[in-house]
Amino acid sequence: MHLKLSEYQTKLLYSLFFKKKSNFVEINSTTNFEELVIKNPWLLSNKLVCKPDQFIKRRGKLGLVILDAVWDDVINKINELRLRGFHTFIVEQFFKIDHEYYICIQSHDNYDEILFFKDGGVDIGDVDKKASRFRIKIDEISEITISDDNRINIFINTLYKFYKYFYFTYLEINPLCLVGNSLIPVDFAAKVDNTSFYLWDKSFRDIVERNNKDQTLEEKNIEELDSKTGASLKFKLINPKGSIWTLIAGGGASVVYTDAIVNSGYLNELANYGEYSGNPTSDYVELYISNVLQAMFRYTIDKPKILFIGGGIA
Repeated sequence: MHLKLSEYQTKLLYSLFFKKKSNFVEINSTTNFEELVIKNPWLLSNKLVCKPDQFIKRRGKLGLVILDAVWDDVINKINELRLRGFHTFIVEQFFKIDHEYYICIQSHDNYDEILFFKDGGVDIGDVDKKASRFRIKIDEISEITISDDNRINIFINTLYKFYKYFYFTYLEINPLCLVGNSLIPVDFAAKVDNTSFYLWDKSFRDIVERNNKDQTLEEKNIEELDSKTGASLKFKLINPKGSIWTLIAGGGASVVYTDAIVNSGYLNELANYGEYSGNPTSDYVELYISNVLQAMFRYTIDKPKILFIGGGIA
C-alpha cells in the first residue's frame, strides 16, 4: 500500500537523512504561536512562505500561498484559511530564486523512472510531454545522467539514494530552486510503500506514522480507497460550507475546472478539490461519489449549492 506523506514530513526526512539544517515548521490546531517563535527565532528575522500542507495541488493558483511575508502576515493568513476549513500548514524561510527546475521519481513494476524538465514551477504545463526521462531497472546500480548541467545530475543521483532508502514509490519536487550556488527543494509531493516501515529506524517511522486527527471522515475514506487501487482518487475539502463543488474525472481536467472557478471570482465559494482518474472500477467510483456527496450535504447554507460534474483531457 502507498502512504502519502505531507510536505513537512518529507522535508523532515530529507533534512535528517542528509543532515542539513533547514528552517521550516508545521502549524496545526494545537500550535501555540508564542512558544513556536521562542523555539524558532528565525521566524521573526526572515521573510517567510506559508501554505496549507494537506495534499492540495495548485496551492498557488488557488490563492492559498503567501510569499515574502513577515510573521504577523503569516498569522493573519493562517487565521483566514482556518475560517475556510484548513488546519495544517507549513511555514518556511523565503528565498529569492534564480531558477526553477522540475524533478520526479516514480516506481513501476520493473523499473524506476526519473523525469526532469529545465523549467519548473506553477506554470510547468504538461510535464509528461516536456520532461526528459531516465529509467533504472529494479536492483540495478546506474549513474543517472539526464541534464547538461552536471549540478543537476549530481543532485538527482543523491536524491535517488534518499528515494531508495525510504522505499518511496513517488517523489516529486516542483520546484527545485537554484538559489545562488545551492539547489533547494521547495515543494515536495511524496508516497512511500508503508509495508517497508519495519525496515526503518524507529525515529523515522515516528515521523510518518503519526495520524492527522484533523482530517475529515471523507478525506480519510477517499485516501484509503486511493491506497487500495492503481487508479487515482483524490479529495481535499477546502471550504466545507462552500457553495461550489466539483466531481471531475481526470487530473488535468480537475485543474482546468478549478482554475476556471477561481479565475471567475468564486475562490471563496470553492468547497473542494478532487479528481478520479486512471480507470477506477465502478465500485470505487461509486464509493468516491458517495463520500463527496456526504461532505457536500453535511451543512445547510443560505444559498443554492452547485455541483460541477465533468471530465476530459486538459
